[in-house]
Amino acid sequence: MASPASAPAEGEPFEVNRKAVFFLWGVVPGTQPSLDDVLASQSTSVQRVADLRVRVRSRFTDVLLTVLTAGLIVPRSVTYEGVIVGQE
Repeated sequence: MASPASAPAEGEPFEVNRKAVFFLWGVVPGTQPSLDDVLASQSTSVQRVADLRVRVRSRFTDVLLTVLTAGLIVPRSVTYEGVIVGQE
């Protein structure tokens, strides 16, 4: 969902942060953010999302909680970034 480098998408940029939690050393999924819910909250029927980027990473607090629980709880930080293109 990326625009050509020569003509980047113009519109309203957005960034949404969510948490994903896994259990038992990451084997069992707990809560997972929904891409559909995030995109539905950002755009309407006449708008579209361009240059969507999804980043999943472990922040310091995520790693700390994983270490303190010996891997029984494994959180991850998920960031959705993009541009809303279209009419308001």
